[in-house]
Amino acid sequence: MSTIESDFKRAVEFVNERAGSDLKISDDAKMEIYALYKQATVGDATAATRPSRFNLLKRAMWDAWSTHKGTPKEGAMEEYIILVAHFDAGFEATATSSHVSSAPKRRPSMVSMPPIKSSGSISSMAEEKKEEEYDTFSKQALITEVEKLQAEVTKLKIFREYKTGLLSRCRGTMTGEEWLVRYYVVKPGFLRCYKSYEERILRLEVSLFHGTSCRVESASTASGAGKYGHIVVIDLPQSGSKRSDLSCLRLGAESIEEANEWCEAILAASEDGGPPPKVEKEKPKRKFDPSLRDFHKKHQASFLSSDQTDRQSYRGAANLIIIVLLVKNLQTIITNLSTHGNLLAKLLEINASLEEEDYTIIACGGLLPVFILLAWAIEKSSTLPAIPSAITRLLHFLNCSASLFVPGYACHYFQANPAICGPLVFGSTVLFLKLVSYAHTNTVLRERWLSMPPRDAPASKNPTSYPNNVTIFDIVRFVAFPTLCYQTSYPRTDRIRPKWLFKRSIELLLTVIVQIILFSQFMLPVLEEVGASADPITISKWVLDLSVPSLGCWLLMFYGLFHLWLNILAELTYFGDRQFYRAWWNATRLDEYWRNWNMPVHAWLVRHCFMPCMNAGISKGVAMFIVFFISAVFHEWLVSVPCHTTKVWAFLGMLGQVPLIALTNFLHRMNRGSQVGNFIFWLTFCIVGQPLCILLYSMELSGSK
Repeated sequence: MSTIESDFKRAVEFVNERAGSDLKISDDAKMEIYALYKQATVGDATAATRPSRFNLLKRAMWDAWSTHKGTPKEGAMEEYIILVAHFDAGFEATATSSHVSSAPKRRPSMVSMPPIKSSGSISSMAEEKKEEEYDTFSKQALITEVEKLQAEVTKLKIFREYKTGLLSRCRGTMTGEEWLVRYYVVKPGFLRCYKSYEERILRLEVSLFHGTSCRVESASTASGAGKYGHIVVIDLPQSGSKRSDLSCLRLGAESIEEANEWCEAILAASEDGGPPPKVEKEKPKRKFDPSLRDFHKKHQASFLSSDQTDRQSYRGAANLIIIVLLVKNLQTIITNLSTHGNLLAKLLEINASLEEEDYTIIACGGLLPVFILLAWAIEKSSTLPAIPSAITRLLHFLNCSASLFVPGYACHYFQANPAICGPLVFGSTVLFLKLVSYAHTNTVLRERWLSMPPRDAPASKNPTSYPNNVTIFDIVRFVAFPTLCYQTSYPRTDRIRPKWLFKRSIELLLTVIVQIILFSQFMLPVLEEVGASADPITISKWVLDLSVPSLGCWLLMFYGLFHLWLNILAELTYFGDRQFYRAWWNATRLDEYWRNWNMPVHAWLVRHCFMPCMNAGISKGVAMFIVFFISAVFHEWLVSVPCHTTKVWAFLGMLGQVPLIALTNFLHRMNRGSQVGNFIFWLTFCIVGQPLCILLYSMELSGSK
């Protein structure tokens, strides 16, 4: 390896090490260093490697490389070394001009260089070489130098922006003209349109070249441009034999001065864009007779065939099913109104005529707060040393039982209207579950507190530690919360949203109204026809008549109770945990449905029934059956007591789901992606189970009358 090659290699390493920090030079100098490096390592730039005009950076780098065309590699190496020494005297080379005496004399690049640092022979050699080159310039050398200067000017123009700013562009649409404000940039040979200054998404690029004209129209001829009332009209010439899709562009400016500035910038960019590109004439196509076109070219299966491997979309068929359902329901509504008339007024008249027994049941609802105060008093007195734990448990048991059975006995004794007894039984059952959770949780906390040494007892000022949590405010707050499980603290929100609360209240009111209309207009006429006995065909007809409206009422009950009412309570009480249900409608197993559709009751059963059974040593299967049995008892209680009947249809219906749970679990294990279990759930529980249960209780009421 020669000395010049060794110095060149060291210079390259020197530049690479300091390119990001120590070698502080301009972008033009970096371009020149790159060009000399390419000339020294590759040689002359060829036209085949020239980038397209749209790749501006690579095009500028190629142009800088091409200016050194004809320079030998050793000469380029020497110029590279000299240029590096000019910009950083920290690099010293051993090469002299004698190494490349055969290289043609050429003036160094037009890159502006700082004063040479006096740190070695390479700097003085650069000064002497520059003077010799200027003294020996010939005519051909001057021509070459002019070409280099022109290339340098072109390179600088690439990055020039004549004007930037906002303009309103006129676009033709099917209904007329549309004006859109966009961000425009005028560059040599181009007019670019972006979505906005912040979002540089290119929406349009127009080539500007010789022959492009631009004019400004008065505001009186513009329409629809808004404040951009002065129109800049750009006429683009057609090049070659092929016509462009865009021949005229109309842009709106805010003032006449700004419009003139845009016109001047566009005309200047057109001059720098050069002549219009040549477009080759299209070759005449061979005439083809469409009747000879082949339509059958490959093996294909029918769209509905089982051999079809591609996934097909049935969105249109789903839309048809929705339309058919809407039309069928509309027909049912019209038929019902024409047959029965408006039954809502009749139902309201029946419920409005309250008797003395009904008022007694309403007054009985006012006794429920008494059980709340008794639960607090029992727990408060249990902290006294004189009260044994067994006595406290017995008192809690009696109080919880009274909160459930006293309202139930009142409904049974007075035989009041089921519409009045239903809310009382439901409210007393909810209170019973809350009081059981309150007593159970505080019993565990009390036993843990009593077993602690005095030094380990919680600080007396902590409101969430036992016995500081046993207060009137604490139990009243728990009863108001939309939960059945007692805790000493809950996740809370920091504010009430009045607008959100108003929307949910309106939704709840509309839900109740629609539910009443469905019951009175579509279910009540069927229930009035029900007798004490009927043949299986008639019962099947009644079940099918009740299936759709009962399903609608049940879904509205779920939405109104679990989504609207509980969320309203949570908003009013700042309650944070609002997962009152999960996606039960996707359940492929019946046990999955029971875990997801009523989260407050599920949490209560797990905490106060299932876990105590497991802690007592009962197996998991038996514990699950006990939980399901308790749930069935409460379902029967909520139906039989208001209806004043001793039949246990709801209880049997709940227990009848045990084999269905086993069946759906078996199907799920066989095929986890199967939806058969979901079909079984909807058919047995909603389409058949609920209507049949309603029908059986109606037949019982008809027989009792």
